[in-house]
Amino acid sequence: MDGASLREADLSGANLKSVYLSNAILSGANLSKVHLGNADLSRTDLSSANLTMAYLRKANFTDANLKGAILNYALARGANFSGARLNGVELRYADLSFVDFTKANLRKSNFSGANLNGAILSDALVRGANFSGANLNGVDFRHANLANVNLTGTDLSLIHI
Repeated sequence: MDGASLREADLSGANLKSVYLSNAILSGANLSKVHLGNADLSRTDLSSANLTMAYLRKANFTDANLKGAILNYALARGANFSGARLNGVELRYADLSFVDFTKANLRKSNFSGANLNGAILSDALVRGANFSGANLNGVDFRHANLANVNLTGTDLSLIHI
């Protein structure tokens, strides 16, 4: 389904495990509770999409556009968001453990209460992001832009800067 146009489609609850949706247009789509484990969504437009409670384990979002998307309570353990645009994204209480955000744009995103255990945010732009109450155990922030970041209620003793 390379380049498929599913703008504003309602795929909530669908099983799209291991689907190939590279370069697809899913802007404004309802993907809440969808199963996208091991899916390839590289270079896909998911701007303003609703991925609340979605299962995204080991999904590939390399260079995807998720600007303004909602991923609250999503399970994205081991997913790849390297180079993705996630500015202004809601990721509250999401499981983002071992996720790769290398060189991603996470500006003004909300990670409050999220689990980022072992996540890689090296060279990422996280300026103005909210990490209040998030689990940052083992997070790699090397070379990341951390200006104006909210780290209230987080343990900074085990992060890598």
